[in-house]
Amino acid sequence: MASSTSLSETSIALICYCFAANTMTLTNKFLLSVFRFRAMFLALAVQSVVTVSLLVIFARAKLIKFKHLNRRDALRWLPIATSLILMLYTGAQATHLLPITLFNIFKTATLILQALGERFLLNGSRVTRPVQLSLFLVTWGSVISGWNSVSVLFDANSAVTSAQYFEGCLAASWMASNCFSAASYSLLLRHSLSKSGFTEFDTMFFNHATAIPLLISVSYLMEHDEIAAAYSRYSVPANRSELGCLAATVLAAGVLQFTLSFCISWALRITSSTTLGIVGSLNKIPMCLLAIVLFQETMSPSDFQGMSFTIAGACVYCLSRARQAAEAAMALPHAGAFQGGNKTCN
Repeated sequence: MASSTSLSETSIALICYCFAANTMTLTNKFLLSVFRFRAMFLALAVQSVVTVSLLVIFARAKLIKFKHLNRRDALRWLPIATSLILMLYTGAQATHLLPITLFNIFKTATLILQALGERFLLNGSRVTRPVQLSLFLVTWGSVISGWNSVSVLFDANSAVTSAQYFEGCLAASWMASNCFSAASYSLLLRHSLSKSGFTEFDTMFFNHATAIPLLISVSYLMEHDEIAAAYSRYSVPANRSELGCLAATVLAAGVLQFTLSFCISWALRITSSTTLGIVGSLNKIPMCLLAIVLFQETMSPSDFQGMSFTIAGACVYCLSRARQAAEAAMALPHAGAFQGGNKTCN
Protein backbone atom coordinates (compact mmCIF):
# COMPACT_ATOMS: atom_id res chain seq x y z
CA MET A 1 0.00 0.00 0.00
CA ALA A 2 2.80 2.33 0.85
CA SER A 3 4.50 1.75 -2.41
CA SER A 4 1.32 2.45 -4.37
CA THR A 5 0.77 5.62 -2.38
CA SER A 6 4.36 6.65 -3.11
CA LEU A 7 3.88 5.90 -6.81
CA SER A 8 0.69 7.96 -6.96
CA GLU A 9 2.33 10.86 -5.13
CA THR A 10 5.28 10.74 -7.53
CA SER A 11 2.96 10.74 -10.54
CA ILE A 12 0.93 13.68 -9.24
CA ALA A 13 4.09 15.66 -8.38
CA LEU A 14 5.57 15.14 -11.85
CA ILE A 15 2.30 16.01 -13.63
CA CYS A 16 2.01 19.22 -11.59
CA TYR A 17 5.65 20.03 -12.40
CA CYS A 18 5.01 19.59 -16.13
CA PHE A 19 1.97 21.86 -16.07
CA ALA A 20 3.73 24.57 -14.03
CA ALA A 21 6.90 24.46 -16.17
CA ASN A 22 4.95 24.75 -19.43
CA THR A 23 2.84 27.63 -18.18
CA MET A 24 5.87 29.46 -16.77
CA THR A 25 7.81 29.14 -20.04
CA LEU A 26 4.89 30.47 -22.07
CA THR A 27 4.38 33.38 -19.67
CA ASN A 28 8.04 34.44 -19.87
CA LYS A 29 7.96 34.14 -23.66
CA PHE A 30 4.82 36.30 -23.70
CA LEU A 31 6.41 38.84 -21.37
CA LEU A 32 9.56 39.18 -23.48
CA SER A 33 8.08 38.91 -26.97
CA VAL A 34 4.70 40.63 -26.74
CA PHE A 35 5.44 43.38 -24.20
CA ARG A 36 9.14 43.63 -25.10
CA PHE A 37 9.93 44.02 -21.39
CA ARG A 38 13.70 43.61 -21.00
CA ALA A 39 14.24 44.26 -17.27
CA MET A 40 14.27 40.57 -16.43
CA PHE A 41 16.02 40.90 -13.06
CA LEU A 42 13.31 43.32 -11.97
CA ALA A 43 10.61 40.93 -13.22
CA LEU A 44 12.24 38.04 -11.35
CA ALA A 45 12.44 40.18 -8.20
CA VAL A 46 8.71 40.88 -8.45
CA GLN A 47 8.04 37.16 -8.93
CA SER A 48 10.09 36.34 -5.81
CA VAL A 49 8.26 39.03 -3.82
CA VAL A 50 4.91 37.56 -4.90
CA THR A 51 6.08 34.06 -3.91
CA VAL A 52 7.25 35.17 -0.45
CA SER A 53 4.06 37.22 0.04
CA LEU A 54 1.88 34.22 -0.76
CA LEU A 55 3.85 32.08 1.68
CA VAL A 56 3.43 34.67 4.45
CA ILE A 57 -0.29 35.05 3.73
CA PHE A 58 -0.86 31.28 3.83
CA ALA A 59 1.22 31.00 7.01
CA ARG A 60 -0.78 33.80 8.70
CA ALA A 61 -3.95 31.93 7.74
CA LYS A 62 -2.40 28.83 9.40
CA LEU A 63 -2.64 26.83 6.20
CA ILE A 64 1.10 26.14 6.01
CA LYS A 65 4.21 26.42 8.17
CA PHE A 66 7.79 27.15 7.20
CA LYS A 67 11.09 27.70 8.96
CA HIS A 68 12.06 31.34 9.53
CA LEU A 69 15.22 32.62 7.91
CA ASN A 70 18.24 33.70 9.95
CA ARG A 71 21.62 35.06 8.90
CA ARG A 72 23.44 31.72 9.17
CA ASP A 73 20.86 29.88 7.10
CA ALA A 74 20.75 32.71 4.55
CA LEU A 75 24.51 32.48 3.95
CA ARG A 76 24.30 28.70 3.68
CA TRP A 77 21.44 28.94 1.20
CA LEU A 78 23.08 31.65 -0.93
CA PRO A 79 24.61 29.27 -3.56
CA ILE A 80 21.21 27.67 -4.16
CA ALA A 81 19.47 31.03 -4.51
CA THR A 82 22.21 32.21 -6.88
CA SER A 83 21.85 29.13 -9.07
CA LEU A 84 18.07 29.61 -9.09
CA ILE A 85 18.46 33.22 -10.28
CA LEU A 86 20.91 32.17 -12.98
CA MET A 87 18.61 29.37 -14.12
CA LEU A 88 15.59 31.67 -14.41
CA TYR A 89 17.48 34.56 -16.02
CA THR A 90 19.44 32.51 -18.57
CA GLY A 91 16.27 30.56 -19.39
CA ALA A 92 14.36 33.76 -20.05
CA GLN A 93 17.14 35.14 -22.27
CA ALA A 94 17.46 31.90 -24.22
CA THR A 95 13.67 31.73 -24.66
CA HIS A 96 13.72 35.27 -26.04
CA LEU A 97 16.41 34.53 -28.65
CA LEU A 98 15.38 30.98 -29.57
CA PRO A 99 12.09 29.48 -30.71
CA ILE A 100 10.49 27.55 -27.85
CA THR A 101 10.73 24.33 -29.87
CA LEU A 102 14.51 24.71 -30.26
CA PHE A 103 14.93 25.87 -26.66
CA ASN A 104 13.15 22.78 -25.36
CA ILE A 105 15.23 20.47 -27.53
CA PHE A 106 18.55 21.97 -26.44
CA LYS A 107 17.35 21.88 -22.82
CA THR A 108 17.70 18.10 -22.80
CA ALA A 109 21.49 18.56 -22.54
CA THR A 110 20.83 19.31 -18.86
CA LEU A 111 20.00 15.62 -18.41
CA ILE A 112 23.60 14.54 -18.93
CA LEU A 113 24.87 17.04 -16.37
CA GLN A 114 22.21 15.99 -13.85
CA ALA A 115 22.87 12.28 -14.30
CA LEU A 116 26.65 12.68 -13.97
CA GLY A 117 26.34 15.04 -11.02
CA GLU A 118 23.89 12.79 -9.22
CA ARG A 119 26.13 9.76 -9.72
CA PHE A 120 29.55 11.22 -8.90
CA LEU A 121 28.77 14.21 -6.65
CA LEU A 122 25.77 12.94 -4.67
CA ASN A 123 26.75 9.24 -4.69
CA GLY A 124 23.50 8.34 -6.39
CA SER A 125 22.49 5.04 -7.90
CA ARG A 126 24.62 3.50 -10.64
CA VAL A 127 23.79 4.61 -14.17
CA THR A 128 22.64 1.31 -15.72
CA ARG A 129 22.80 0.38 -19.40
CA PRO A 130 19.10 1.17 -20.05
CA VAL A 131 19.53 4.57 -18.40
CA GLN A 132 22.62 5.21 -20.54
CA LEU A 133 20.60 4.23 -23.61
CA SER A 134 17.77 6.59 -22.65
CA LEU A 135 20.20 9.48 -22.12
CA PHE A 136 21.82 8.74 -25.49
CA LEU A 137 18.45 8.71 -27.28
CA VAL A 138 17.36 11.99 -25.70
CA THR A 139 20.69 13.66 -26.48
CA TRP A 140 20.75 12.33 -30.05
CA GLY A 141 17.24 13.69 -30.54
CA SER A 142 18.52 17.11 -29.48
CA VAL A 143 21.43 16.89 -31.92
CA ILE A 144 19.15 15.95 -34.83
CA SER A 145 16.67 18.72 -34.09
CA GLY A 146 19.18 21.47 -33.50
CA TRP A 147 21.72 20.59 -36.19
CA ASN A 148 20.03 22.52 -39.01
CA SER A 149 19.76 25.70 -36.93
CA VAL A 150 23.33 25.52 -35.64
CA SER A 151 25.04 24.39 -38.87
CA VAL A 152 23.62 27.37 -40.80
CA LEU A 153 25.63 29.73 -38.58
CA PHE A 154 28.92 28.08 -39.54
CA ASP A 155 28.15 27.43 -43.22
CA ALA A 156 30.25 29.71 -45.40
CA ASN A 157 27.71 29.48 -48.23
CA SER A 158 24.71 30.47 -46.13
CA ALA A 159 23.24 33.97 -46.34
CA VAL A 160 23.68 34.70 -42.64
CA THR A 161 24.56 38.28 -41.74
CA SER A 162 27.06 39.16 -39.05
CA ALA A 163 24.20 40.34 -36.81
CA GLN A 164 22.40 36.99 -37.20
CA TYR A 165 25.64 35.13 -36.55
CA PHE A 166 26.22 37.12 -33.36
CA GLU A 167 22.62 36.55 -32.22
CA GLY A 168 22.95 32.82 -32.86
CA CYS A 169 26.18 32.59 -30.87
CA LEU A 170 24.62 34.65 -28.08
CA ALA A 171 21.58 32.35 -27.99
CA ALA A 172 23.86 29.31 -27.81
CA SER A 173 25.78 30.93 -24.92
CA TRP A 174 22.59 31.65 -22.99
CA MET A 175 21.39 28.09 -23.67
CA ALA A 176 24.63 26.52 -22.42
CA SER A 177 24.56 28.74 -19.33
CA ASN A 178 20.98 27.70 -18.66
CA CYS A 179 21.84 23.99 -18.89
CA PHE A 180 24.70 24.35 -16.39
CA SER A 181 22.75 26.56 -13.98
CA ALA A 182 19.65 24.32 -14.11
CA ALA A 183 21.73 21.23 -13.37
CA SER A 184 23.56 23.06 -10.56
CA TYR A 185 20.31 24.24 -8.99
CA SER A 186 18.75 20.77 -9.16
CA LEU A 187 21.78 19.04 -7.64
CA LEU A 188 22.38 21.67 -4.95
CA LEU A 189 18.72 21.66 -3.96
CA ARG A 190 18.50 17.87 -3.83
CA HIS A 191 21.66 17.70 -1.70
CA SER A 192 20.30 20.33 0.67
CA LEU A 193 16.91 18.63 0.95
CA SER A 194 18.53 15.29 1.80
CA LYS A 195 20.71 16.89 4.52
CA SER A 196 18.36 19.45 6.08
CA GLY A 197 15.01 17.67 6.00
CA PHE A 198 13.31 20.85 4.76
CA THR A 199 9.73 20.80 3.57
CA GLU A 200 8.68 22.24 0.22
CA PHE A 201 7.57 25.48 1.89
CA ASP A 202 10.87 25.84 3.77
CA THR A 203 12.72 25.47 0.48
CA MET A 204 10.50 27.97 -1.34
CA PHE A 205 10.84 30.58 1.39
CA PHE A 206 14.62 30.23 1.63
CA ASN A 207 15.05 30.29 -2.16
CA HIS A 208 13.08 33.46 -2.79
CA ALA A 209 13.77 35.35 0.43
CA THR A 210 17.52 35.13 -0.19
CA ALA A 211 17.07 35.87 -3.91
CA ILE A 212 15.14 39.15 -3.50
CA PRO A 213 18.05 41.38 -2.32
CA LEU A 214 20.32 39.86 -4.98
CA LEU A 215 17.82 40.49 -7.77
CA ILE A 216 17.05 44.04 -6.70
CA SER A 217 20.78 44.87 -6.43
CA VAL A 218 21.61 43.44 -9.86
CA SER A 219 18.58 45.15 -11.42
CA TYR A 220 19.64 48.51 -9.96
CA LEU A 221 23.20 48.10 -11.28
CA MET A 222 22.50 46.65 -14.73
CA GLU A 223 19.00 47.58 -15.90
CA HIS A 224 18.91 51.39 -15.84
CA ASP A 225 18.33 51.67 -19.58
CA GLU A 226 15.65 48.97 -19.74
CA ILE A 227 13.70 50.44 -16.81
CA ALA A 228 13.99 53.96 -18.25
CA ALA A 229 12.74 52.75 -21.64
CA ALA A 230 9.79 50.96 -20.02
CA TYR A 231 8.95 54.06 -17.97
CA SER A 232 9.03 56.39 -20.99
CA ARG A 233 6.90 53.98 -22.99
CA TYR A 234 4.21 53.38 -20.39
CA SER A 235 4.05 56.95 -19.10
CA VAL A 236 2.22 57.85 -22.31
CA PRO A 237 -1.57 57.83 -21.65
CA ALA A 238 -2.21 55.81 -24.81
CA ASN A 239 -0.18 52.91 -23.38
CA ARG A 240 -1.83 52.83 -19.94
CA SER A 241 -4.04 49.86 -20.85
CA GLU A 242 -1.00 47.92 -22.01
CA LEU A 243 0.70 48.81 -18.72
CA GLY A 244 -2.19 47.18 -16.86
CA CYS A 245 -1.82 44.03 -18.95
CA LEU A 246 1.94 44.02 -18.29
CA ALA A 247 1.42 44.35 -14.53
CA ALA A 248 -1.15 41.54 -14.58
CA THR A 249 1.24 39.32 -16.55
CA VAL A 250 4.12 39.96 -14.13
CA LEU A 251 1.87 39.17 -11.14
CA ALA A 252 0.58 36.04 -12.86
CA ALA A 253 4.20 35.03 -13.47
CA GLY A 254 4.81 35.47 -9.73
CA VAL A 255 1.95 33.11 -8.88
CA LEU A 256 3.25 30.62 -11.45
CA GLN A 257 6.74 30.92 -9.96
CA PHE A 258 5.23 30.05 -6.57
CA THR A 259 3.60 26.97 -8.10
CA LEU A 260 6.69 25.90 -10.05
CA SER A 261 8.99 26.27 -7.03
CA PHE A 262 6.67 24.10 -4.96
CA CYS A 263 6.44 21.44 -7.67
CA ILE A 264 10.23 21.28 -8.17
CA SER A 265 10.88 20.95 -4.43
CA TRP A 266 8.10 18.38 -4.08
CA ALA A 267 9.34 16.28 -7.01
CA LEU A 268 13.01 16.41 -5.96
CA ARG A 269 12.11 15.31 -2.43
CA ILE A 270 10.45 12.09 -3.63
CA THR A 271 12.42 11.30 -6.79
CA SER A 272 15.80 11.96 -8.42
CA SER A 273 17.16 14.84 -10.48
CA THR A 274 17.59 12.53 -13.47
CA THR A 275 13.97 11.37 -13.29
CA LEU A 276 12.81 14.98 -13.13
CA GLY A 277 14.98 15.79 -16.14
CA ILE A 278 13.63 12.87 -18.20
CA VAL A 279 10.05 13.86 -17.40
CA GLY A 280 10.96 17.42 -18.36
CA SER A 281 12.21 16.16 -21.71
CA LEU A 282 8.96 14.31 -22.37
CA ASN A 283 7.16 17.46 -21.29
CA LYS A 284 8.72 19.32 -24.22
CA ILE A 285 6.25 17.71 -26.63
CA PRO A 286 3.09 19.55 -25.51
CA MET A 287 5.25 22.65 -25.02
CA CYS A 288 6.34 22.57 -28.67
CA LEU A 289 2.76 22.09 -29.84
CA LEU A 290 1.59 25.05 -27.75
CA ALA A 291 4.39 27.20 -29.18
CA ILE A 292 3.26 26.34 -32.70
CA VAL A 293 -0.32 27.34 -31.90
CA LEU A 294 0.33 30.46 -29.80
CA PHE A 295 3.46 31.95 -31.37
CA GLN A 296 3.14 30.62 -34.93
CA GLU A 297 6.45 28.81 -34.66
CA THR A 298 7.24 26.09 -37.18
CA MET A 299 8.76 22.63 -36.85
CA SER A 300 10.97 21.07 -39.52
CA PRO A 301 11.08 17.33 -40.29
CA SER A 302 14.30 17.09 -38.28
CA ASP A 303 12.45 18.56 -35.28
CA PHE A 304 9.87 15.79 -35.51
CA GLN A 305 12.63 13.18 -35.81
CA GLY A 306 14.37 14.59 -32.77
CA MET A 307 11.11 14.59 -30.84
CA SER A 308 10.65 10.90 -31.70
CA PHE A 309 14.08 10.05 -30.26
CA THR A 310 13.26 12.08 -27.15
CA ILE A 311 10.00 10.15 -26.64
CA ALA A 312 11.82 6.85 -27.14
CA GLY A 313 14.51 7.84 -24.63
CA ALA A 314 11.96 8.88 -22.03
CA CYS A 315 10.04 5.63 -22.46
CA VAL A 316 13.22 3.56 -22.07
CA TYR A 317 14.07 5.47 -18.90
CA CYS A 318 10.60 5.03 -17.40
CA LEU A 319 10.63 1.29 -18.12
CA SER A 320 14.11 0.98 -16.63
CA ARG A 321 13.14 2.78 -13.43
CA ALA A 322 9.92 0.74 -13.14
CA ARG A 323 11.94 -2.47 -13.49
CA GLN A 324 14.42 -1.34 -10.83
CA ALA A 325 11.57 -0.46 -8.46
CA ALA A 326 9.95 -3.88 -9.02
CA GLU A 327 13.24 -5.69 -8.38
CA ALA A 328 13.80 -3.67 -5.19
CA ALA A 329 10.26 -4.44 -3.98
CA MET A 330 10.75 -8.18 -4.63
CA ALA A 331 14.09 -8.16 -2.78
CA LEU A 332 12.65 -6.69 0.44
CA PRO A 333 10.64 -9.76 1.62
CA HIS A 334 13.63 -12.05 0.98
CA ALA A 335 15.92 -9.75 2.95
CA GLY A 336 13.44 -9.68 5.85
CA ALA A 337 13.13 -13.49 5.85
CA PHE A 338 16.92 -13.87 5.84
CA GLN A 339 17.31 -11.53 8.78
CA GLY A 340 14.52 -13.31 10.62
CA GLY A 341 16.24 -16.67 10.02
CA ASN A 342 19.47 -15.34 11.45
CA LYS A 343 17.69 -14.16 14.58
CA THR A 344 16.07 -17.57 15.04
CA CYS A 345 19.40 -19.37 14.73
CA ASN A 346 20.99 -17.05 17.23
